[in-house]
Amino acid sequence: MNNWNSLSYQTITGANVKGNTLQVKFANGDCVEVELSQVLSSEDLLSPGENENTHLSFSSSEVIFGEGTELTVPWDKIRVLTDKDFSKAMSEKAEEQAAKIGIKIKRLRERQGIKSTELAERSGISAQTISRIEKGHQDVSFITLRKLLAAMGYTLQDLAQEDARLAETEERKSLSLLLKRVSRAGIDPAFLMKRIIPSVLQGPLFDLKTTAPELLIDEVTSYVSKIYGWSFNEIWGEKNLELKGEYATSPLFKKGTRANFNLIKAYLPYAEFLAIATIKAANNKAVNSIPDTVEEFQKRLNEFGGLTLKALLDYAWSMGIHVIPLNDPGTFHGAAWRINGKNVIIVKQKNQSHAKWLFDLLHEILHVINHLKDENPIVVEYSDINPYNSDDEQEREANSFANEILLNGKAEEYVREVVKLSGGRVEQLQRVVKEVAEQYNLRTDSLANYLAYRLDAQGRNWWGAAETLQQKEPEAFEIARDVFLSHVSLEKLNPIEYNLLNTALNINPVNHENQN
Repeated sequence: MNNWNSLSYQTITGANVKGNTLQVKFANGDCVEVELSQVLSSEDLLSPGENENTHLSFSSSEVIFGEGTELTVPWDKIRVLTDKDFSKAMSEKAEEQAAKIGIKIKRLRERQGIKSTELAERSGISAQTISRIEKGHQDVSFITLRKLLAAMGYTLQDLAQEDARLAETEERKSLSLLLKRVSRAGIDPAFLMKRIIPSVLQGPLFDLKTTAPELLIDEVTSYVSKIYGWSFNEIWGEKNLELKGEYATSPLFKKGTRANFNLIKAYLPYAEFLAIATIKAANNKAVNSIPDTVEEFQKRLNEFGGLTLKALLDYAWSMGIHVIPLNDPGTFHGAAWRINGKNVIIVKQKNQSHAKWLFDLLHEILHVINHLKDENPIVVEYSDINPYNSDDEQEREANSFANEILLNGKAEEYVREVVKLSGGRVEQLQRVVKEVAEQYNLRTDSLANYLAYRLDAQGRNWWGAAETLQQKEPEAFEIARDVFLSHVSLEKLNPIEYNLLNTALNINPVNHENQN
């Protein structure tokens, strides 16, 4: 532990000059030496012999050169020059003070509704300098401080009063409190930390859970604000937070019986934010229209390479359907949006089976083609998409389309043939599924999945065997992510959009500094 605050560390008990060196003793027994050139200006320095004859005195807190002069060297300057740990601590304290000054100036500016560019014009100080001061990256001189305050119509007294407000805010603002407040609104704090707050902020936040600087807490707050539409005052106000918009009040389409609607309503604004950001980042306009028939769809898909995940993804993007892959567990299984005339699909799978991704994507494409309307701009899959059974007419229609593409619309015929050729023996099903798939030029994994769902409806579990027939390499999520990145330019996005999409796609986000 340091003893910098002890009186003996700070108290000077002796001082003399030898050559070009100032020698100082302290009450704790330390004897230190400092080059005179480090404590005196070039004008005050004399030749070595003359320096030793200079009248020198000291008090408990400073060394005094000459008689009746103001040429003094305080104890802390001597310690800074001779104690590396003390010097580092004082440097950090100075940075902290500069950051606090910056925070107070920014708060006063925002209270007046003045933009940084406008303040630059008023004060004659460049916007870049103001930005650095507000971020604590640059010390502010007394003259500059007076100019900034005057340009905003404030005085030094107003700045002093801001100290008290800032102290209250710092006491009130913390990561722990933020997590508690969003939790009461139905947002899982773990989801907030994993998906909304970027990883570049995670380290400082975990290290400083209750003492994080306001600038850091404000940056975190800006992410929450952007996703859920709450103002800073609402987030840190006394009233409980409530989710806003259609997701908070409207009955959601295709309600799943096991769905946790608090989690879903918290997740959907985040997913929609990703959808809007993707539309903004997209590079290419649609080059293919959406086909009118299944036959036309199959023909065009074959032009992209046939029934592979990459081919279907490329085809979807060519039709102007933006596909975002996510591999979060739970909450919902997939979704489709129409936003300002643009179509977006989110495929959300932890399983890396290409067949499952193909079916889910085809299912959502049909929703885009037939079910998304201006008056009904969203479809959400709350539970696993079952290609065999559904009580919802639109779900059955989407399933039928996917099975038409993957299994030629003859899924039941193929299942009957598999059962016939296997003699009804479960141990023969794997072999026969492969043979039937090869005979009819089908994907083995797609036929296996359909059979597994079919048997599941009869109370028989064949999923373990079906899993062994799945294509999982390369990972489906990685294929979808690579295709996504080939169709967007993330540099088009602002820092929050950029970081959230990078986090969603499991790419390390960068720490863009906020611009005013």
